[in-house]
Amino acid sequence: MGSDLSQLYDPEIERVIYILNALERVDGKILLKDLAVQLEMNEKTVMRYGELIASFLKKSGVHTIEFAFDNHIVTWEVYDISDYRFFRNYIVQQCAIVQLGVRLILGKRVNRIQFMEEFYLSESTLKRRLSSMRKLLKEYALNIKTSQGELILIGDESIIRRLARDGLMNLYEYSPWPFESVDERQIDLFIEKVFELSDFKYRRAMESEVIQTIKYDLAIQMTRVKLGYKVQLSERLQENVRVIELIQQANILPLDVFRLSTTEQEYLIFQILAKDFFYMRPKGKQVLTLITSEELPLTMFLKSAMTAFSYEITALSTSYQNELYPFFLTIHLNDWLFPKWINSIHYRELDIRVPQLMDNLANYLKELNAYYPNYIIGPIEVLQKNYGKLVAYLTNLSFQERKIKVGFIGARTILEIRTAENIVRESFSYLYNITFDYDAPDIMIHLNQYEHRVSKQVQEPMIRCFVTSAFLVEDMSTIRQALFDFFNKNK
Repeated sequence: MGSDLSQLYDPEIERVIYILNALERVDGKILLKDLAVQLEMNEKTVMRYGELIASFLKKSGVHTIEFAFDNHIVTWEVYDISDYRFFRNYIVQQCAIVQLGVRLILGKRVNRIQFMEEFYLSESTLKRRLSSMRKLLKEYALNIKTSQGELILIGDESIIRRLARDGLMNLYEYSPWPFESVDERQIDLFIEKVFELSDFKYRRAMESEVIQTIKYDLAIQMTRVKLGYKVQLSERLQENVRVIELIQQANILPLDVFRLSTTEQEYLIFQILAKDFFYMRPKGKQVLTLITSEELPLTMFLKSAMTAFSYEITALSTSYQNELYPFFLTIHLNDWLFPKWINSIHYRELDIRVPQLMDNLANYLKELNAYYPNYIIGPIEVLQKNYGKLVAYLTNLSFQERKIKVGFIGARTILEIRTAENIVRESFSYLYNITFDYDAPDIMIHLNQYEHRVSKQVQEPMIRCFVTSAFLVEDMSTIRQALFDFFNKNK
């Protein structure tokens, strides 16, 4: 949806952004005629929109951007990238339809006539823009209805809040706090208490992303609650409210800061629990200990999910399981918080760098869904993307630091050996630094699964594993375990 928002821009704003995109490629100065050629506009049109850009610069109060026309030479210099990003967003914020979207998504009822008068819109123009906005919102099963002359956004409350967070974070990056009815300082104090940030060495690096996400989640919830909107927990979250009870009994989180209904308070806590960053902090570690000490529907499901992941994707030691548990937890909590969510207009997708694993992930999630149909409630594609980030993280672990020498025995021809090498290389080189060595291998793969019945059990440095030459699913799992055992033994 993010890239599609430009469809809603006022025509003048759309052209201004188009010109700014061209100016970003200018190194200090450019001839007006050359800029006009690049933009496929005449010089007078470029001058006219240049005057509009200069007007926006003055109104925005930005003084770190130099923009001028002098003797048909255009000067463009940006001295502060943060100010420039604020300036671009400031321009977009002037769009009538964008302002309408902001008001609706924050829960306001917008008087149709007054809005047209405020932004000098005709009935036909507003109708046309609303049609475009409804088309975009339809992807999220949201709609704009008119009641007694007022425009109202309707649909699933959790999706509206998620869309509001992603959209507003993008629109108001480097801008003043956009929530009139919410005290930013109160939100900051709450986050300080929950995440204990005063001693967190990565705070500065994470403020613009992780911390802002949490702030916007809270502010949007408070804004909409004050206007009478109520969220409904998904069935899976309701099934696991025991988690909330444990946290309340242990008095870990400062839950008396906001006056919320029971459901909204539970929603707030689940939102915090759905942030993997939380588990890097002391309170998060306390909560994790509480969660894992109880046999809850959530913990039993995660245990099965991690076991299947270890079998289908890559074997995980106990230490890695403990390290990755928060990621599995937050992936599925987000699925349960936003079961109808289909996309994100704020978060950039991580490059998984392991395209061949996507099929494995798809099969893994299909099997998980088959065994636990009530626990996979969002679109499988969204879940697969989130798991993809986890796999991308796994491929950055230290498995690649040490070479693993692999050999085969039991093949009858060189072609069989080369085929076996290709299968192992293509299946596991994304995660392990594999070479093939037949003189002193670290792992010897026997292409006869029955050979181990007659092999002598002797102590030797190499690891032996026994598979069929057909390389069935069970065989690949055996090889995967052998690779992992070698790495774990020699790390």
